[in-house]
Amino acid sequence: MKIKIILCRLFLILWIQYGFSEVLDRETIVVSPIRISTQKTSFAGSGTFEIYFKTGSARITESQMKKLDKIIPGDGTVVIINGHSSATGYEKQNFKLSRFRAEAVQKVLSGKYPGIRFDLHYYGSKKPKYNNRTFRGRNGNQRVVIIVR
Repeated sequence: MKIKIILCRLFLILWIQYGFSEVLDRETIVVSPIRISTQKTSFAGSGTFEIYFKTGSARITESQMKKLDKIIPGDGTVVIINGHSSATGYEKQNFKLSRFRAEAVQKVLSGKYPGIRFDLHYYGSKKPKYNNRTFRGRNGNQRVVIIVR
């Protein structure tokens, strides 16, 4: 119940600050159990985006592909792609998996936007965002972070 109230207040604040059409067109409200934040997802698509993967997989699911569709970089834009994995398994495998995930995202974006440049990084399980001791934390760490500049 408290989350609904918070979301309603947040939407009202965004509506007052940006106007109704801009809130619906330019902002995606991201809600997670840890924080509530907003990410701008259009007008050149600059910002930070996260794509999540299933355990042991570098395959981009349909729902995550929709997130990639929101990224609209211009020609000459630098896109930084950081691949991550959870701490499940051996570090050598996790490093390879984070590389394969980053390369999968690069392949999709380079096919859609040939004029952009990429800077790829692979971290394996070395830079977790969440606690790897929990199921939810491990799932949150199986990601690729995309920074569009």
